[in-house]
Amino acid sequence: PPNALAGRRLQPLGHFSGGAHRTVGVVSRSQPRAPLRRPRTAWRARSGRTRALARMVQRAGRTQTRSRRAVVVAFKAHLRNARVAPGACEIYFYPRGYGGLSTIENGVSNLCFIASARDARACHSDTNRIMREIVCQNRRASEALKDAVAHSEWLAVSLESFGRHAIAPARGLLAIGDAASFIDPFTGSGMLMALESGELVSIVIADRLNRLDDPNEAQSLAKEYETLYQQKFNSRLRLCSMLRRAAFVPGLAELAIRFFSSSDSLRRHLARSTRSASKANLSVQRS
Repeated sequence: PPNALAGRRLQPLGHFSGGAHRTVGVVSRSQPRAPLRRPRTAWRARSGRTRALARMVQRAGRTQTRSRRAVVVAFKAHLRNARVAPGACEIYFYPRGYGGLSTIENGVSNLCFIASARDARACHSDTNRIMREIVCQNRRASEALKDAVAHSEWLAVSLESFGRHAIAPARGLLAIGDAASFIDPFTGSGMLMALESGELVSIVIADRLNRLDDPNEAQSLAKEYETLYQQKFNSRLRLCSMLRRAAFVPGLAELAIRFFSSSDSLRRHLARSTRSASKANLSVQRS
């Protein structure tokens, strides 16, 4: 619970002695000299796109022989002088990426976009150059961003892959949010999946709360969580995988846009398909 750590000193996440497969998680002290509290189960969400904790565990357990290079890089900044209508959200497709521009307030707009790591390196990681040379290959983006200037610092994060990651990367460690699956930003449901997976893992843990001291319980807990996670999220992740393939090929993206522009019901069905099933469906699947 959020108040469980109130008034406690937190120590950095890390391995406890005894081998690579020991529990990893937050440790805390109620007083400066009090003994460490070692959790039976930990879950990882913050900064999930980097999967730093899961990768640390995998390296220690020798389950990953070499690090993977980033496939794409995501960028975000607030801009001034962008030509976008108030309240509008424009989506741009261009080779090996896509981006979105929307108004915020006081003449400021928010630009988020994804570019291939190869293209970013070719632009020497110069964010303004990436915006001008990569994003502005899209004609509408070129018009909207012609006079745009950054109003905030650029934020960037490299992404190894989209879709599913290891749900239980180590004994006693469960992943939620972006650490479990990185759903495509164009769906607008990344935060939703983080909240839903957090709720799901809390339900699974709460059901076994009185048995967490049993060393055999961690494997059973992880298996149940993975099963429920697949039931809840796999269909939308598959759909997003297909949409992503279209998004990264501008000609195909334009065909898809024309197709879905032909029907309101098609667009609503597509949007619903990137969202969750009802709680009733989840309860049926668990029974």
